[in-house]
Amino acid sequence: MYAGVGEKITAWRLSVTANQYSSAQIRVQNGDEYIQTGWREDLTLNGDTRTRSFICTHVLLDPLTGNWWLSRGREDERIGFRPKSLFKSLDGMASYVYGPPEKPSPQLGSGNSFRRDGNYDASKTDVTYRKETNDVVTATNTQESADARRYYDIKDMGNHYKESTKVFVYGGPGGMIGN
Repeated sequence: MYAGVGEKITAWRLSVTANQYSSAQIRVQNGDEYIQTGWREDLTLNGDTRTRSFICTHVLLDPLTGNWWLSRGREDERIGFRPKSLFKSLDGMASYVYGPPEKPSPQLGSGNSFRRDGNYDASKTDVTYRKETNDVVTATNTQESADARRYYDIKDMGNHYKESTKVFVYGGPGGMIGN
């Protein structure tokens, strides 16, 4: 069982239209229940295309109470929680974009063609999970998943940068029409 997740996500201003959104997030999940955090651009929901953060940057389980806390920063500054009574055990991560099937899909990441380059593509860094013992661990044995690589892609770059953090780069121009 995982007791929390965290990451740093770059945010880019994209061009989403009505009934589309672009989002990058991390979530803990079991079955249909989940808690997630990240950023989202959604013209329909917000009335503009500004990038907005939702929730926080870490989700963690309090080992004493069993409540899921929302926190930020390496010091786990707690800013809110979801009581354990709302959930079962949770684990997992996801990032995705959405657009209606009859319209071109929105951009993801920087909105540019994917280059597998952290200086050009959007990135997720410092991807971690928290063990039941409350130890924070860099994510390993991750899987990349992109079902329309012509329009979107993701690459696990492994451990990079000065702090040896887990890094993913992702993005794409969108434009796919259909399911």
